[in-house]
Amino acid sequence: MLPASPEGDFLRRVALWPVRKPLLTPAMLTEIDRPAMIKLAQKHRLLPALSWAVAASGDIALWPELQAVQRRVSIRALRQAAETARLLDLFARAGCRALVLKGQALSLQLYGRADLRMSSDIDFLVDPAMKTVAHNLMVENGFTPTYPVDVETLSFINKDQVYTSNKLRIELHWRLFDNQALLPWSFDELWANRSSVILMESQEAPTLARHHHILYQALHGLKHGWRRARWLVDLTVALQDDADRKALFALAQHYNLIPALAHTTRLAQSVFEVDLPIPVPIRWHQRAIAGRIDQRIRHLIDIPMTPDDLDLATWAKQRFHEKLLDLLICPSLKGFLIEIKHYFIGIGDVIDAKLPKHLLWAYIAIRPILLLRRMVLRKRTHPRRPQ
Repeated sequence: MLPASPEGDFLRRVALWPVRKPLLTPAMLTEIDRPAMIKLAQKHRLLPALSWAVAASGDIALWPELQAVQRRVSIRALRQAAETARLLDLFARAGCRALVLKGQALSLQLYGRADLRMSSDIDFLVDPAMKTVAHNLMVENGFTPTYPVDVETLSFINKDQVYTSNKLRIELHWRLFDNQALLPWSFDELWANRSSVILMESQEAPTLARHHHILYQALHGLKHGWRRARWLVDLTVALQDDADRKALFALAQHYNLIPALAHTTRLAQSVFEVDLPIPVPIRWHQRAIAGRIDQRIRHLIDIPMTPDDLDLATWAKQRFHEKLLDLLICPSLKGFLIEIKHYFIGIGDVIDAKLPKHLLWAYIAIRPILLLRRMVLRKRTHPRRPQ
């Protein structure tokens, strides 16, 4: 996650701003590699926390490069907020219910301000019954879908479609995870319990209820190996609040996700040196599963996030640990069986061989050929770099 270096230590110190406001001195700013610090903060989506913490110390004038980068981040955030409001209006006019996920909505819920969470995209969860309507709206408004598959077929194996336009990236989800049994909330349930946040100019944006959103973020960060520190910061901030911590563990207990949340709590305590007592008893088998999750995360956390940085062997290792992690997190037999299905049918298969939906079972038979083809193409596209 954050490296054992002066820059990593400095970023750990400021990461929880404004919940934890560190004492910074001009001498500290002279001891770090500033370009490396900015790059590390951008990688982990912690640039706003770094910028605001340094500004609060009164030393921001000593770091003009940070000011310049933060201005660009702020401009991008304003543009994202405006686009979020515009798309919500388009969805509403088409009768398509949509919730904003993560990004600025979660930032407002956790920190009371929209500018503390950097995001490279805008995420919406749309009514799954209206996913084709939502897709057509995106295309009609100039967005290009990333996966060259119709959304009805794509939804069999994948949780979302990704769209790009004019440097904007939109993720349109019809469920929270590929494995719908991980958090078995129906869209109607999420909509009935939704919260609202104010993004800009009194524009209300519907989003997940606070504790639904935080638990979703916990599983999102965990499934991605916590390779961005921002995800763990969000959970650390929430878990430091007694009411949030009790509510989250109550939800985790109800949905059989105690091992995942126990792991998250222990990791947050270790990385950010905070005291987070677990408010429910942990059974021996839950403790054992949490320990296995710890092992998988230790393997994943050091793998680069950029696919171009991975050779074939490292990529295969990453996928192996991710799949094991997915199985460990599964809260039910139904979820376990869905994960097994995903072992045999992946999104790459659906893209490479566009079979009609009633023949999706045939992917199991042809997947070895499709997988071998992708591995060969990957080796050609991303040759191993000389040492």
